[in-house]
Amino acid sequence: MKNSMHLKLVLAGLLGLSTFQIQSQVNGRVWARISDQSSTPRLESNGDISSPNPIFAEALNQAGVNGVKQALSNSRNAKLQEVYEFSCSCSQSELENTLRLFPTVVQGIERAPQYQTLYIPNDYGLVLAEDYALDLIQAPIAWDITHSNSNMVIAISDENLDPNHEEIAGKLVYYDMHNPLPTSHGNAVAIIAAGNTDNNIGVSSVGFNSSLAFYQMDFNEILAATYAGIDIINISWFSGCSFSQYEHTKTVHLLSQQREMAIRVAPLATWYSLLLTPLYFLLRVLENMITTKM
Repeated sequence: MKNSMHLKLVLAGLLGLSTFQIQSQVNGRVWARISDQSSTPRLESNGDISSPNPIFAEALNQAGVNGVKQALSNSRNAKLQEVYEFSCSCSQSELENTLRLFPTVVQGIERAPQYQTLYIPNDYGLVLAEDYALDLIQAPIAWDITHSNSNMVIAISDENLDPNHEEIAGKLVYYDMHNPLPTSHGNAVAIIAAGNTDNNIGVSSVGFNSSLAFYQMDFNEILAATYAGIDIINISWFSGCSFSQYEHTKTVHLLSQQREMAIRVAPLATWYSLLLTPLYFLLRVLENMITTKM
């Protein structure tokens, strides 16, 4: 009986591993910089890849490439405008090897970011008798100083949120309606940052008089928020654990040049401490710390 159970567990593990391997083999996505703009590929309406460089186009089609788009189209940096995302019905390694056959056309090949939200427990939205986080940072004392104001805009970069949620309604100054992703994580982050407060509903927020702007969960959207002049950008998600020359160097540098503060992979409780003191002062202190480190 015990041996039979062990065998079932092993088989289940192997099936799970094989499923993961199959999925990874048919969802290859990479970022790369097209250094030869005269060879820039495009996706045609029939699903084929075309390019002024026919050899390059043929190689992409044979590899099963089914998507090509600018990865950071919102950027105002010329080099980042040259970064494209390639997707295919093949493995990431196969896609990378195909692109490496054209060193005069494509450079800086690396895996594309895999955007995922941070963990949130299923009882997060329950109303607590005592909010330990607000008590821990002595939020009521901070509220005697400031509630923030509507001119202070906090951008939430996440999966999605519900603009009609009772704790969010009336707070949004920007929201993209064309977003089918789930709303639970984005709702939680937005409500903690600047949800409606003092309304006998739900929970209290720290900078609750601040306005909210919602942007989708990718680096291109963060750049759009930056150029829109957003004061603070919350990024409670991650895109993998490996270094990216496009994500972590050039994009973050652009954020610092725009004098904005991006809170990267911020645990939800961190919002409380970040929004405690007068927000403008804190923004400049944190900005100076990051700029100094860079």
